[in-house]
Amino acid sequence: MVPAPPAAPWRPVPPETVVHVEHPGIVKDIDRAVASLGGEIKLGQYLHDEPHERTQRNLKLNLHPQDHFRVGIDASVTGVSNLVLKVTLPKRTGRRRPRNSGQQFVHDDDARTPQPGLRTQDLQRAMRDNVGRYDVQVVGQSSESHRFRRLPDFQFSTMDRAMAKRLANDVVSYDYDKIKHFSVDEVTGGLRPNTDLMPPPRFSLLDVPFNYLYMDNPAVKQVDAPDGGLTRHLKKNKSISRMHMLRADDDTVPTAPLPDCQPEESLSPNAKKMLHDLRALLLVRPVVTRRAALNLMTHDYAYELRYAVQYCSYMFKSGPFKDAYCRFGVDPRKDPEMRKHQTLVFQLKKRTRFHDPKEKWSYTAKGQAAKPRSERNLKSHEFDGVTPPAVEGKTWQIGDITDPLLVRLLSQAPVRAEFDPFQEGWFTNGTWATLRAILKDKLDMLQAGLVPDDADYEPLFAMPDTISDANLQDCFLADEGAAKLKSLTTAIRSIARVETPQGSKNADGSPMLNRWSSILTKDHDFPGAQAMLYAAGVPDKRAMKNDPQVGIASVWWEGNPCNMHLHDLGKEVKKAVEKEAMIGWQFNTVGVSDAITMGNEGMRFSLQTRELIADSIESVTCAQHHDACIAIPGCDKNMPGCIMAFARHNRPSIMIYGGSIMPGHSTSLGKPINVTSCFESHGAYIYDTLSNPNNPDQTKDQILTEIEEHACPGPGACGGMFTANTMATAIEAMGLSLPGSSSTPATSPAKMRECARAAQAIKVCMAQAITPRRLLTRAAFENAMVMMMALGGSTNGVLHLLAMANTAELQPPLTLDDFQRVSNKIPFIADLAPSGRHLMADLHAVGGNPAVMKLLLAAGLLDGSILTVTGKSLADNLAAFPPLPPDQAIIRPLANPIKPSGHIEVLRGNIAPAGAVAKITGKEGMAFTGRALVFDKEAALDAALNAGAIPRGENIVIVVRYEGPKGGPGMPEQLKASAALMGAKLTNVALITDGRYSGASHGFIVGHVCPEAAVGGPIALVRDGDTITIDAAAHTLDAVNVSEEDMRARRKEWKAPRPVVTRGVLAKYARLVGDASTGALTDRFDF
Repeated sequence: MVPAPPAAPWRPVPPETVVHVEHPGIVKDIDRAVASLGGEIKLGQYLHDEPHERTQRNLKLNLHPQDHFRVGIDASVTGVSNLVLKVTLPKRTGRRRPRNSGQQFVHDDDARTPQPGLRTQDLQRAMRDNVGRYDVQVVGQSSESHRFRRLPDFQFSTMDRAMAKRLANDVVSYDYDKIKHFSVDEVTGGLRPNTDLMPPPRFSLLDVPFNYLYMDNPAVKQVDAPDGGLTRHLKKNKSISRMHMLRADDDTVPTAPLPDCQPEESLSPNAKKMLHDLRALLLVRPVVTRRAALNLMTHDYAYELRYAVQYCSYMFKSGPFKDAYCRFGVDPRKDPEMRKHQTLVFQLKKRTRFHDPKEKWSYTAKGQAAKPRSERNLKSHEFDGVTPPAVEGKTWQIGDITDPLLVRLLSQAPVRAEFDPFQEGWFTNGTWATLRAILKDKLDMLQAGLVPDDADYEPLFAMPDTISDANLQDCFLADEGAAKLKSLTTAIRSIARVETPQGSKNADGSPMLNRWSSILTKDHDFPGAQAMLYAAGVPDKRAMKNDPQVGIASVWWEGNPCNMHLHDLGKEVKKAVEKEAMIGWQFNTVGVSDAITMGNEGMRFSLQTRELIADSIESVTCAQHHDACIAIPGCDKNMPGCIMAFARHNRPSIMIYGGSIMPGHSTSLGKPINVTSCFESHGAYIYDTLSNPNNPDQTKDQILTEIEEHACPGPGACGGMFTANTMATAIEAMGLSLPGSSSTPATSPAKMRECARAAQAIKVCMAQAITPRRLLTRAAFENAMVMMMALGGSTNGVLHLLAMANTAELQPPLTLDDFQRVSNKIPFIADLAPSGRHLMADLHAVGGNPAVMKLLLAAGLLDGSILTVTGKSLADNLAAFPPLPPDQAIIRPLANPIKPSGHIEVLRGNIAPAGAVAKITGKEGMAFTGRALVFDKEAALDAALNAGAIPRGENIVIVVRYEGPKGGPGMPEQLKASAALMGAKLTNVALITDGRYSGASHGFIVGHVCPEAAVGGPIALVRDGDTITIDAAAHTLDAVNVSEEDMRARRKEWKAPRPVVTRGVLAKYARLVGDASTGALTDRFDF
């Protein structure tokens, strides 16, 4: 009979109640930890108060408590039922023996409480080592825990902002003399708070006991799919809302729902009725807020509105019509009559006042929209100046304001001559500022249970309708002695003052080109900045006050032929800029050479340099207030990094491609060679098939040495239609570089002439307000994809174009399906490396990319109407270029293509449910079936190749996994492996990976498999011996002999691998990077 286990001892629980605060840092200094939670007094008062008595809703964490203006991170309050234990341990672990001896441990009976600061892991070890030798006492119970579980990797900090420093020193210090002499204008320089640059991110740099967790949409859950992959579903069985979200300055408005909206038939009956009534309402009132729509329609099911709006309306993310539903096809920015539908948005605190001496605040319950219609205030969208605003209300429309005082103000308001898309809309800035200030003050008073007195606001009617520097003195009223009036006039002046608006003119009527730099250079607003600029090279006062400042960003560094010459190109650009009466500032960012890092650990750093380049250019351009940017990239990731930066700062910009390298030549082999020859020859070298038919006595080491010495003869990017030339060609077709930029060799005199032309073009862009987002249109991306398919561009072009489109917030979004659609209709016509015989220098000799675009434009395959950086259309730019010579052999006629459709194929199946990208020119066939040979990491495949372990004969599908954006990390290119296989003539092999292949790769290869293995994608479940079929004609990638049941069983056995790196730039990248199917971005968290 098994004896019963001993009963656990009963311990009394004292009545003391303890509140837990779970600090996210490893606390080494208790005083600093308490300071980060508000300080001892504030923290103690908060924790001792009953929940309904607390003056703030949540406990807040500030990782930099010395920054007075940082918004704290809210804790989540959780009810718990825990005991608080006091554990008394021996001073030492209780185990000791002579060092380096093999003797048994003996116990030490010196039982003393350990010193403070014992780490958790030390405490756990000490308890394990001293079973029965430590004392446990229950000292209290806990019913409430405050937790910080959703921390970002950085917080935005104001500590380095001039305004914040002055406020902290002169105001927060409570020094009366400093407060009395404090002037906002001295610090802000006239900037409006809503348009000032955001402060730079400051990384927390704290030890944390757990990994940061970036939460998915809480309404979405991730589940196992029947095919063994992962899929996401709404936790509620509702149609996913997919709505057009426009920027304030987007050129056009949508006329139909997004293409990926679910069919209307999928809506619930209540949602269908809501959609019917909403369409009827929008016919009468084409712009309506959510509250107004709910109040004007007869429904109790308000929650259905979110699913109906996507089928009949769009929304502006910012500007005068923000947060209102606008009827498809109606653009309220075109009609002054629409100003009655403009919105005013306020962040009102949801609070009601307790009637007690302390006048504390408590947060109210759910808003009235959740109540049945019969219980709702159906006029909550209106403002009458008397009724307190609804709990959930924050947006009002001009036409819903019935307050007599504000109606009188609006009735006298002049119509603005030109619509301002960013703030005032059809109102002048003085009227708009006065309206906002009065309305906000009244709302605050009504929220507090007070009654506004219209007499307090009457003096404000004397404020000018239009406020500028010229009449700013008129905005100081004679009787501003009253605190309330002074507060209101100060608010009006703050709201009305703006930076130099787009389209401003100089005194002589010429366009004002220094729109952004004038923030620093006008008057004496920033004397320190002007002193630094004089020291940096601004020649005189006239230049300081009038000349635009152009940033010249070169991706230059030595040690890589793609980039070694870019600094010299930058110098030429600077000379040309200064000749055009502009100020040029050269600055630099860095990258990684793909060819040098190929096949080694350095390649993991390559893709993340795209983000580094974008971050660098965005940072310098915005922080230095440059008026325009000319970027000079050279290597693969450089080009998309520059364009992503352009899309972020959205100031007039031009890209100058550094140019392609000239072909190399092998004297002994008697033929042209390039960098790809090195990788392919290495495969032949390993399999002992490298020989010289012209000289049989030459050893394979001698042959490979000669190829290494002569493959790259000078500066320039890799010469075939690899990634660098693919992206340069696409960007030229989009209108973001000058005609001919993408095919002009690096050493050609024409490249220097291009630098001079770029200075003239950037001046045109500034004068005509041609900004990157005006050029990054759907038609421009279509042109990029057409050129990519026609010339046989790299699969990396898919990844980079997706990243560029998502950074520019293209609507509708660019997807993998767009690439397949374009590939299906565009013939592959270019005999260019890596699959063909010629290089970009050869194409330049017969007319270059302008001649190719001219051919495609004549066939109706390119959109010639798109705007370009020259200020002309693409068709106008190409008109002066000659066509391709009839006797050239590089570009095939459209009627006789190499392949009647494009080479890019998007595949899906039980290995890649979210898509994969294949580069199939047709020479390899259109389908391949083989036995899986699986390698976890590229290094394992390289070792197998070096050992000659890849068999010949039977068809093999090599699977390389855990090399995606997160798993690599960095999604490394695998040209070394693919080139080695080609060089070894292993034609029985196909390759698939969740990583990338170089633009120089060719053969039967599939990359970008999504989801990647590191996040549990089905590619992680593939095993040696599985039969894999790649079918380009059917667009499928499947493990054909693996059933859904097998996939589910394998998933249960799968365990996520430990992160490869845990600190440094790659660890940060792995945490931030998104899926390859959306471009592998690091600054988007809503995919």
